[in-house]
Amino acid sequence: TFRRRDQSPFSHEPEGITRRGGPERGRRHGTIEAVPGGRSTSGSQREDLPTALATTVRARIEDGTYPRGTRLPSEPELALELGVSRPTLREALVLLAGEGWLVRRHGSGTFVADRHRLANSLDTNFGVTELISQAGQRPGTDGLSYRVELPEPDVRKVLALDADEPVEILERVRTADGAPVVHSLDHIAVGLLPEGAMVNPSASLYELLERAGHAVAFGEARLRAVSATAGLARSLQVARGSALLRVEQVDYDAANRPVVYSVEHHLPDAFEVTVRRRGPGA
Repeated sequence: TFRRRDQSPFSHEPEGITRRGGPERGRRHGTIEAVPGGRSTSGSQREDLPTALATTVRARIEDGTYPRGTRLPSEPELALELGVSRPTLREALVLLAGEGWLVRRHGSGTFVADRHRLANSLDTNFGVTELISQAGQRPGTDGLSYRVELPEPDVRKVLALDADEPVEILERVRTADGAPVVHSLDHIAVGLLPEGAMVNPSASLYELLERAGHAVAFGEARLRAVSATAGLARSLQVARGSALLRVEQVDYDAANRPVVYSVEHHLPDAFEVTVRRRGPGA
């Protein structure tokens, strides 16, 4: 007997986000193209200035005007160049830093993030390999580790396994154009996949499951911000204590059978995460 779709696999937490299975390209949201050349005293227009300005700076990053990894001009210089006030500029820079485009270093200035961001829409269940490929980057794997063992009690519970059922565990660092972006730990019940299938470093887990007759229909995920442990910091080549996005997910096949339990740690400046939210009248 498998868990109903309307029940959360994380009994100790509120219900997570349901993500649809199947390959499907993420959506891109429109942005304001106009650049404010002057200042407005209108409340609504003043609120729009930082957003429009952020769009302009973002476009200059994408076209190479502000190269990745380089320091932006000082605030007075940049405000003069863009024709805006320094408070408006600061608001725009805060927005871009929150989106992962910029990195603000105390005492050194503001720098353009040196990684391309991967668009990840939470209402579609992408595998990491497909996510990287669709961004036009080369997916890869580093530090692969494989083992078979009896799962921990919480893993056994979410995968609906008996006490004596082992799982295959695949641990790896996912790379985009050679740079580490995700540390992943995947658990699958022994017998769902052909022997040795998971050891292929370039394999997409979702593709392997589909070939084995267990295509992922939907997944339920829980997201939270965490600090990088010493091990994760080494794997992802960041400082210990750096902010990471932890994604804990259970994937199900069309029969509502849990087939994969995964724990991923994402570099926040490598991803742009979006989610489609229904209004109260939907």
